[in-house]
Amino acid sequence: MLTLRPGCNGVGKTAVARVLAGLWAPRSCLMLRVGSMPALTHPMDNADGRPGVFVIPQCPYHPTGFLLSQVIYPRSISNFTASFAVLEELKSLLDAAHLGYLVGREGGWDAVKEWRDVLSRGEKQRLAMARLFYHCPKFAILDECTSAVNFDVEGQMYEHAKAFGITLITISLWCVFVPSLTKYHTHILTLTGDGMGSWTFSCIATA
Repeated sequence: MLTLRPGCNGVGKTAVARVLAGLWAPRSCLMLRVGSMPALTHPMDNADGRPGVFVIPQCPYHPTGFLLSQVIYPRSISNFTASFAVLEELKSLLDAAHLGYLVGREGGWDAVKEWRDVLSRGEKQRLAMARLFYHCPKFAILDECTSAVNFDVEGQMYEHAKAFGITLITISLWCVFVPSLTKYHTHILTLTGDGMGSWTFSCIATA
């Protein structure tokens, strides 16, 4: 199930995402119950290292370091074996994020730079999507993470994530982003922002 969670600013979209990601603890288990269903739990990582949940914020973090480390973050480069085959696979992930030119432009995988200053906002967001493809989690929480990406590229990256079997939970502003994203989702959860914690959940007929 792929879920879109739209709403206006301040209704709690990001707060819910942080609880789902395990960054914040709910004040009570009742906050994570739906009707008579048991309380939701944070998805655990697989034994093979596949993350249970991976979060991409609107402004992703890009630490100073190798270009290679920008793709595999938060995995440490110290326990990463960069064989030719692996680097070719990483290059294919950059291609999927429309960033295949970065390796040549920046001087190779071992180029060390202040990436937050080198990359444009759109490149940072697309590089974060390449990270998503690399880690291939069971669930991905995408918090307005393609706001600086054009619709065509955005759609192609969403399709690529779906092809990896990643369940997408997208946070977006109703008026700005929903029309371009609904076709990549099957359900929609709307937070009303009425101060009472009200919400609606429904299928998307065109998905």
